[in-house]
Amino acid sequence: MGGNGTASVTGSVENKMYSSLGTYSDPVYGDIEIVEPNFTTQYKMPEESNSASRMYMSFQHDGSDVHEIAMYGEGHKKIWSVHTADHASNKDKKKGTAVYGPHYHNWHNGIAEATPHKLEAGDPRLALLERVRNFQKTKK
Repeated sequence: MGGNGTASVTGSVENKMYSSLGTYSDPVYGDIEIVEPNFTTQYKMPEESNSASRMYMSFQHDGSDVHEIAMYGEGHKKIWSVHTADHASNKDKKKGTAVYGPHYHNWHNGIAEATPHKLEAGDPRLALLERVRNFQKTKK
C-alpha cells in the first residue's frame, strides 16, 4: 500500500480513495494516469505508487486547470510534483518562499522540499504542463 492509503490495481492507483479517469499518452513521458480523489477535504496525489516509474495527474475540482502532475521513481516514491495553484500563504510570504503560478517541488525519500521552484522556460515539466493543458482543452 502506498501513501495516502493508495493501493495498486493492475498498475493503477484506483481504490476507495482515488478513481482512475483514464490515461493521457504523453509523447515524452509516456502514459500518465489521470486520477481523481474520492474525497473533498484534501486534494493531493499519493505520496507513493505501487508501480515504479509511474506518473499521475489530477485536475481542479471544477475542471478549470491541472491540479497536480506527479512523477514516481523506481523506489515508488515521488520524485517531483508540479502544481498550478499559487504557493503564497502568509507563512510563505514571511519566509520569502512565495511562488505564483506553476511551480514544482522536488521530493526526497517521501518528503517534499520546503521551498517550491518556479517553472521556467526550457524546463521539460513546463512543456509537459502545457501539453496536458492542451489535452484538457480538447476534452471539454
